[in-house]
Formats: sequence, C-alpha cells, structure tokens
Amino acid sequence: MKTQNVRIPRKRYSETLRTAAPILAKLRNGERILTILAEYERSEGPGIEIDIAGALYWIGNLHHSGQNCPLYRLTGALGYRPSLLERGPETGTLQEIIYNEISAWV
Repeated sequence: MKTQNVRIPRKRYSETLRTAAPILAKLRNGERILTILAEYERSEGPGIEIDIAGALYWIGNLHHSGQNCPLYRLTGALGYRPSLLERGPETGTLQEIIYNEISAWV
C-alpha cells in the first residue's frame, strides 16, 4: 500500500490533528479525512478538538480490521477515553456528525 504524504503545519492545527496525520496518511482516503477534520477545526475553533478525537476514536474502534490496521492505532494515539457506557458517538452531538462524515471515507 502506498503511503500518502500528509503535511500538517505545527502551529496551525491542534495536537489531535498533528497526532492523527501520520496514522491517517496510511489510509487510502486519509488526506480527504484530514482535510474534513481541518475544516471542522477552522470553522468551530479549539473547543472542537475533543469531538474530533472522539470521532476518530470511534472510527478506529468500530472500523479497524485488526491490530495491524492503522485505524486500530487511532484508539490509543489521541488520548480519548470513552466511558464504560459509551458504544459509539452520542446521538445528536457534533462528535456523531463528524464521525458520520468521515466514516464514509474509511
């Protein structure tokens, strides 16, 4: 599989996107997913970082194909830890909207 070169300027994007970029670069549509997330971050501001981390966590948790899958790495890389009662993004939240948009590209 060819790895895409996804570059994230250090000061422009959150730590979450800078951490996720190398992982997403290994996906076929990783650059598109990162672009979508960057657009959310620019439009919503810094408070959206937890929603992005949560959406990426659930993408990794619900769509990975095993421990060698790049998506699996998302579950531990971003520092998001769901409660024991969570089984996916909470209905009606921004996290769910982001999850739904990027899951179409996984």
